[in-house]
Amino acid sequence: MILLSRTVINDSQLEQWCARLPACETFLRNFFATCQLYEYRVNHRNYEYDLTLYAQSEGWRDYIPNLLSAFRDIATDVTTLN
Repeated sequence: MILLSRTVINDSQLEQWCARLPACETFLRNFFATCQLYEYRVNHRNYEYDLTLYAQSEGWRDYIPNLLSAFRDIATDVTTLN
């Protein structure tokens, strides 16, 4: 028996965050479009890494706290038994 940690995306939360942060909509949609293919912890690390890269761009630094909250609202860790 193997425990798998998969990522579940809350589409309604994604829509809400895209509406709240229209300047980040493309980033949010692109990132979460592929999340279900990877484990939650991998997604979380990749998301934080992407944010560190975007934070170097002028204007994005202000969005980082909200984007961190967005991840917690949008992505859920679901562990299943296989």
